Amino acid sequence: NRVFFQLAKESGIVNKLKEAGVEVYTDTCMVVSSLPDEGGLYLTDSLKAYFYMSRLSSKEVRASPLMSILNFAME
Repeated sequence: NRVFFQLAKESGIVNKLKEAGVEVYTDTCMVVSSLPDEGGLYLTDSLKAYFYMSRLSSKEVRASPLMSILNFAME
């Protein structure tokens, strides 16, 4: 959501994620968004996004709590 994204941006988390090659999306519905072909894994904290992404993409899709996703991305 916008509030969490703004906090993450202000604290530098968003920049660190982008430097690590992570794409961060906000204010979008993944169901109607096109999925990029590059990359090998999609991580989401949304079960709705997981449901649709796993059916619309040949890439691996995982649903996980947001903090787990952030920790994975920062490894």
